[in-house]
Amino acid sequence: MKNNKIVFKKDFFMIMPSFIIVFGVTACVFFNTLKESLGYIPELFLHKLTLEYYLLLIQDKIFLKSVVFSFVIALVSASMSTFFGVFLGYYISKQEKSFKNSIYKLPVFLSYIASAILIYNTYSDKGFLYHLFKIVGINLENINIIYNSSGIAVILLYIFKGIPFMAVSLYPFFSKIDFEYK
Repeated sequence: MKNNKIVFKKDFFMIMPSFIIVFGVTACVFFNTLKESLGYIPELFLHKLTLEYYLLLIQDKIFLKSVVFSFVIALVSASMSTFFGVFLGYYISKQEKSFKNSIYKLPVFLSYIASAILIYNTYSDKGFLYHLFKIVGINLENINIIYNSSGIAVILLYIFKGIPFMAVSLYPFFSKIDFEYK
């Protein structure tokens, strides 16, 4: 027990310099952003702290609509990702381990930018699905999933990233469940 405490102290002191740097930079950015959001920006000759900007923002109907819209998009995509991710994790845990059962992890390793490009190239008005439907004989000239006001592309992106994340996270739990309960 004594040796574990010594190792912990040694490891703790070894990571302290990097922790101090990361914490210091993050704290500086946070406090500068808070200071500027309260109206104190000396570079622009604004030297008075005020809540006026927040009050104006809260009264803006367009801003409030966009906040509600953002919450709806987040709620829909998180709910769908959770729901389908649980089922995917359960399904994968029942299968034998193979390459096809690990391909679902790919979106977890992709960045959001790469995933957004993939969604764009698949669902845009001249993307992969457009050409696939055109070959089959279905005309989708007026359907635009990417550039619309419903947020479908954002929901698709979060679902594309969220379902595999939930499955990867829940797979260990499902794989330890006794088969008679499955």
